[in-house]
Amino acid sequence: MNSKALRTHGENVLKFSRDVPNMGRLGDLTRATVDMLRSKDWRDYSDATGPYHFYPGEFDYFLALQTVNARDVARFYLTPEERTEIASAMDRSRTGESRYRRSILEVASAHPHAAQSLTMYWERYAWTETKYPVGARAIVRARTGVSREEHERQARIKRLRKLGDGWRDRVAQVVAAAEGFTREELLAAIEALRKLAQTAPKLVDERSQWRQDAEELNWSERACASRWRVTRDAARMRLSRLKSVTN
Repeated sequence: MNSKALRTHGENVLKFSRDVPNMGRLGDLTRATVDMLRSKDWRDYSDATGPYHFYPGEFDYFLALQTVNARDVARFYLTPEERTEIASAMDRSRTGESRYRRSILEVASAHPHAAQSLTMYWERYAWTETKYPVGARAIVRARTGVSREEHERQARIKRLRKLGDGWRDRVAQVVAAAEGFTREELLAAIEALRKLAQTAPKLVDERSQWRQDAEELNWSERACASRWRVTRDAARMRLSRLKSVTN
């Protein structure tokens, strides 16, 4: 990007930065922030301190530099689409993804003229207090394109399909067997079965299930970490062990 475009973007960013402390209504800050995100001026600009270059998932770093408080962002008046846009632009679970999001230390290193301000404002304006500034539900929608409830419903259907064509008959048998039970009796039976399932021996080898998951998810660390409900580091180590056994 040429220097003229960088300066033009910088003028828009400067106006935004100067307006932030003077916006008395949260709605005004909401609209200004959404407009800045959609303008993409924040991605590449320059000001009196030097040039700035942010990746698509680093909007929160930019907002911290402009002294926007994360607590205010959490209270923004947003449509579902706007909330998804902002969530995608600051998805911390994707930190380390090439040309999408770097760690705060990497961003500070790439901008030595602003490193001190970034690290100081990151903490001062409460960006360290929450993993999901606009909510975990928005992150789910950003990743899957559907609401959290719909994503969970699709996951349940997928699990049922894995049981084969006979699952409907088995469900019908359970429903028929439960006829005549009171609600309290059914809840007690469900709880007893849940406890039994926790202590019962596993019918499928755990390592085989991990391999099946890895192959289904194309050995993606992020996807496997989500499926297994572990950190990405733990998923990376597990995938590495599975690959070493294969080799």
